[in-house]
Amino acid sequence: MMSEDQHINCTLLGRYVICYNERSHGVVYPSFYSKYAFNGLCEVEVYGCNGAFGEDCIYSCPTNCEDGKCDTITGHCISCASGYKGHRCNKVEATSTQPCSCTEGYTIVIVLVSLLIVVTGSMINFVIWKRNATKLSRMSRENMPQPTNKTEDKDHQYTELEEVDESKTYEEIHKYSN
Repeated sequence: MMSEDQHINCTLLGRYVICYNERSHGVVYPSFYSKYAFNGLCEVEVYGCNGAFGEDCIYSCPTNCEDGKCDTITGHCISCASGYKGHRCNKVEATSTQPCSCTEGYTIVIVLVSLLIVVTGSMINFVIWKRNATKLSRMSRENMPQPTNKTEDKDHQYTELEEVDESKTYEEIHKYSN
């Protein structure tokens, strides 16, 4: 026969205590069980440890347990605070969901270095262009014919073209020397 005092260790957290007393078909129950299920509860006492575990709740739950709640017997955390894992939430969890600010820093550095290279290259190109333009200008001024006061005979400025006999062939007109 069942004893009148039932001690059930429950390691779960909850708000309600629900007792089931049922009889299923095809199951053989002990002879002292009634054929019909019924409850005759007089009193239910629930004891628990708030943020503690062990006999008489003498040990505190680990600090990284979420909401300070742990199993009242083993002390294992029900769930861990963010960033921790393990039975006692004492292992740091590597999270890949947090964005790394280091990549933002690298992007800014890459953009600045690229901009510096472009500006420096443009300045060097301008200096070389300016130097070449000045040198070319100086050279063209030196090689330019200078005006003279000497007057030349206007009749001898141009060379007269010869008349070509139409009966001559191209080879006869143009003589090449070997």
